Amino acid sequence: MKRRQFTPEFKVKVVMEMLREEKTISEIATEHEISPNQLRNWKNEFIGTAAKIFSENQAAKDGKL
Repeated sequence: MKRRQFTPEFKVKVVMEMLREEKTISEIATEHEISPNQLRNWKNEFIGTAAKIFSENQAAKDGKL
């Protein structure tokens, strides 16, 4: 069986859905047919890289990039 591939845009959409907390992770996982653990991994990766994104944006504004 071939592993499914998800676009970065899809992952962001799902993570944002989780961050809104309008549904449980289990509900979102069922809706998208994705393991709840996979969703938690995406969320952790998203949150872990958020600071880097903001620091890169600030560096660009300061003319350092």
